[in-house]
Parts: sequence; C-alpha cells; structure tokens
Amino acid sequence: MINERLLLIVLLSIGVLFACNNDNDVVENPDTNSDNTTANMGTNKDDVGTDENVKDNMLQDKDGEKYNFSEFSLEVEYSATEAYEADYEYQLRENQRIVEASIEDDRNKEYFSGDEAYSKLRPLLKQINFDESTSNDEVLNQIVSIFSISDDYTKIDVDVTFSDGTKREYTFTK
Repeated sequence: MINERLLLIVLLSIGVLFACNNDNDVVENPDTNSDNTTANMGTNKDDVGTDENVKDNMLQDKDGEKYNFSEFSLEVEYSATEAYEADYEYQLRENQRIVEASIEDDRNKEYFSGDEAYSKLRPLLKQINFDESTSNDEVLNQIVSIFSISDDYTKIDVDVTFSDGTKREYTFTK
C-alpha cells in the first residue's frame, strides 16, 4: 500500500515536471531552405562547440552567414491592444547550440514559435548590421525598414545582446 502511494506520488511529480517544461520557442530544425542554406546547429556531435562553427557566441550558417548578436527582442506598440513582438535567442547550452524564436503579431493575428518563427525571422535578422556603436537614428531606420513597421506605431523597444556580450536597449516613441 505504501509502495503504491510512493509510486503514484513519483509518477505525478514527473508528470508535473514535464507539464511545466515550456520550450515551445526552441527551434528543432533550423534549416529553413528559404535561401538554400542550411544552418549548422551542431547536430553532429563532433562539431559541437568548435571554433569553426561558433565564434564569439555567434550563429554561423553552413555557408558562413553570421549574426552579430546572440539575442534580439523587438516590441512595437501600435495601441493598447495591438502590438508586434519578435524574439530570437542563440546560446550554447551544455555543448549544444540552442536557438529560440517567437513572433506575436496582434494586428495580423499571427503567432509563431520555434521553427516556424525562425524561418520567418531568419531573412530579417540577416539584414541587421548595426552594432553597439551605431547611432540611435540608424538603428531606428534599420528596424523600421527591415521589419516593415508602419508609421502609426506609438513605441518601439529593441533589446540586443551583441556577440561580445554588450547589451543595448533602444526605445523610440512618437
């Protein structure tokens, strides 16, 4: 009787732990084939964490495409009930390359996470070329242009962690 209760408690605890796991944004298959490149995310155990594929905490595609940031977060507010959010995070975790991506677009009622979000964000992220020393005006111009942000926004927040670990927060209001 006691063993049955103990077993039941253990099984319920395991169920709760799995239910609390919220990795919906994790990109399982970063190969989007949107531009005929294959992202090299270290699925081969021999190349995980080598300088050839990851340098300065930057994602490097098989064809050598790099991002100059490891985290990117964009929030555009249009009204109290309409916003656009795009998030991207790349990190090495236990010698595994982990990419998380999500998009929440209230205006178009589109919500994506994981592979689908990454496939939509990837071509946009590749266009970002500002760094921590770029002027605020240039950052705003790039973000508005790349993400096709309409002029009726009320606020834009951009948080970036660059490949050297420098974090910058940009806020633009109308």
